[in-house]
Amino acid sequence: MLKWDDPWWNTHFPPNDWLCSCGVRSLSRGDLQRLGKDGPDTAPRDATLPVIDPVTKELVMQPTGIGYGWDYMPGDRWDRGLVPSGLIADPDNTGATGRSLVNIDTPAPMSDVLKVAKPFTAGLMAEGLPTEDYVRAFLAPFDADIGRPVLWEDATGERLLISDALFRANDGAWKVTKRGREVYAQMVAEAIRDPDEIWLSVRSRKIAAPPDFADLVMTRRYVRLDRDTGIFASFELGRRFWEAVTGFAPRNRAKTNFGYLDRQRSGKLLWKRK
Repeated sequence: MLKWDDPWWNTHFPPNDWLCSCGVRSLSRGDLQRLGKDGPDTAPRDATLPVIDPVTKELVMQPTGIGYGWDYMPGDRWDRGLVPSGLIADPDNTGATGRSLVNIDTPAPMSDVLKVAKPFTAGLMAEGLPTEDYVRAFLAPFDADIGRPVLWEDATGERLLISDALFRANDGAWKVTKRGREVYAQMVAEAIRDPDEIWLSVRSRKIAAPPDFADLVMTRRYVRLDRDTGIFASFELGRRFWEAVTGFAPRNRAKTNFGYLDRQRSGKLLWKRK
């Protein structure tokens, strides 16, 4: 008999597996007294077992007695299940193809985009900060925070769910510092809020399971360039994943190469800066 807000429920609230018939019944303090109890019990210490995530192929710790994927409390957060995972698959190895498989609009030359691009108001963050600082730096421009998701409307009127769940792995652990991208957190947020272009694309994205299987995904890509520094940031959002890409110019700005970013500008151009 555990209190309603005991952390134990976060992973053990039923159902706990396929065909599970467990349930929960609420009791008042008077009910506990009639049962001869002074108060709620202390949650048991649960053992965990290592399990291979069938999607990411990563090793995760799963509570014993709980079916894989059932270790959560249904309905505890309205945004649960609506936020795509932060890089389900590493784009270095299993990422999306460059250009969209369906091309409707021809992108303007990068020189034209640079003419209307604005310098970033956000800058690079320092290295080695607490993980939560990077997450909050991304969320703050949207008036969101850790544990406080928001629905945010972009330049086209599309609503995006902005949540700290973007930065969490399937086991709830933070997944922010991969490949040093955390220092660009504020700039990626600015790319979404004030982009130079927004593209809708259909891409072929390889996923980890089953092996060598490619999934067609529709994505939105937010592109932002800085004509003064040569820095660019883009944010690609799909049904099952999101990916942030950033680039920094060489010291000689005349040699700045936006070739990689140019290859991502394909599909249907939904919006561009005037």
